[in-house]
Amino acid sequence: MTAPCRVTVLTLNLWHDSAPADARARVQREAIEALRPDIIGFQEVLRDARSNQAEELLAGMGYEVSFGPVVPFWKRDGLTYGNALASRWPIASTRNVELPTGGGTERRAVLLAELAAPAGALFAACTHFHHREPEIRELQARAALAAFSAFRGERHEGAHPPHLFLGDFNASPDKELSPVFAPAFHDAFAIAGGGPGLTWSTENPYAVVSDPPGVRIDYILVGRGTPLRVLASRVVCREPRDGVYASDHFGVFAELVWTP
Repeated sequence: MTAPCRVTVLTLNLWHDSAPADARARVQREAIEALRPDIIGFQEVLRDARSNQAEELLAGMGYEVSFGPVVPFWKRDGLTYGNALASRWPIASTRNVELPTGGGTERRAVLLAELAAPAGALFAACTHFHHREPEIRELQARAALAAFSAFRGERHEGAHPPHLFLGDFNASPDKELSPVFAPAFHDAFAIAGGGPGLTWSTENPYAVVSDPPGVRIDYILVGRGTPLRVLASRVVCREPRDGVYASDHFGVFAELVWTP
């Protein structure tokens, strides 16, 4: 029998190239070096023909990176804006799925990946849902879950494989997405975090918070009925370095144990 193994996970909205971009990237990199997560989900990532923001951020740290494009970046020509997944283990397969717009014009997508972890296949999804209408968020969440379930079913036969759903959901835990995700996923911070867990907070001068003190909108979700168990979770990237914060969002980190 394979021994239990520890799995660490981070989700962080990178806030694309918003100023001070270079200084923020240094703060982001320092945080990742300190946390050393096995799996990372990034949102608001930029890529062009020659560079990938997530790859540059993680350069030399031993990660494989997959980028999921969503839309052309509106601030500069030649750039694409999207999500990314990074893994210390090989990325065996990926799929990027565009999500319904609900009659609107703003596009969103979910990036799906199969990771070749030491204990076997582990599946991860990363997304960034619509930030205004709750009905569109719910529509996108249901579509993302269906796409993720289909992807796992195509890639894995038999027992329920371990899987994670990461991202910026733009919704608090008690809002419209809770009944969508709760039947199939555990919320890592709700299980093993402490305090309100605000990730969009008045503590962060980059965040434009309409309802102080803020809200928890960034998540690490762990599939129910899988070999993954949540040990601990916390909000990270909260402390500035020389007055510079990593992003307008705080990140979420979780420590899991996998018992094959």
